[in-house]
Amino acid sequence: MDWNKLMQGRQATGESVPQARPSGRVNRLAVTALVCACIAPVLVGGILATVFGLAALDEIEDSNGTERGEMMAKWAIGLGLVNVALSCAFFVVLALALS
Repeated sequence: MDWNKLMQGRQATGESVPQARPSGRVNRLAVTALVCACIAPVLVGGILATVFGLAALDEIEDSNGTERGEMMAKWAIGLGLVNVALSCAFFVVLALALS
């Protein structure tokens, strides 16, 4: 079946037409941030994930569409902040238990 005829038929009937995948490369800082958030389960990993994630968002915004990975950077920031909060809570509980 001809692809163009199929797409024209879908458009005419109101069916959704498959969208093209976003172009551009994935921002490396976004990947680094997500790796730090997932692999480093200590305070330092959470801080690095948050910092790298914020830097990645700035780079993606400044790239004018040539880079992607915004959701990856946002997830890294969120996981990094959760990691920092849990690490701080652990150290507080540890300090209270030892005193």
